[in-house]
Amino acid sequence: MFTILILHYGLAATFACLALGAVASAMLGLMRRDRAAWWMAHLLALSGSGIGLVFALAALSSGITLSAHLPLALGTGPELLTFVIDPLAALFIAIICTITIAASLFGIGYADTFVGKYRLGHFGVFYTLFIGSMLLVVAASNAFLFPFAWDEMASTS
Repeated sequence: MFTILILHYGLAATFACLALGAVASAMLGLMRRDRAAWWMAHLLALSGSGIGLVFALAALSSGITLSAHLPLALGTGPELLTFVIDPLAALFIAIICTITIAASLFGIGYADTFVGKYRLGHFGVFYTLFIGSMLLVVAASNAFLFPFAWDEMASTS
């Protein structure tokens, strides 16, 4: 039962945590609460990556290829925003999420060096967007979504 839930909703929950981290970090950064913005970005990146790692391990152990698409009302067809997670993509998602977990754990304690010197809310936004775009590059399955995800990854790094 848990495996079915994580296979169906794991990647969406990962992206939701990362998006929430970006929005929360931006809002807290605008209120000049840099330490809270830093913590929120790293904690939500940590939780999203934990979910993503469990998702990737479940996808690897099941050996199936997962496919999902987001419907668009642009008249372009349902295949425009399609994500495919095969075992190779699941392996790369596991690697990305493992490195993100380590970076987020390290980054939480690293804030004291920068609080008061830099606007950390902006960093949290770009940090979570960068992680999400790396995952999108791996999950993209067509020539429309892949360059968009690659450009997003390059611009947020």
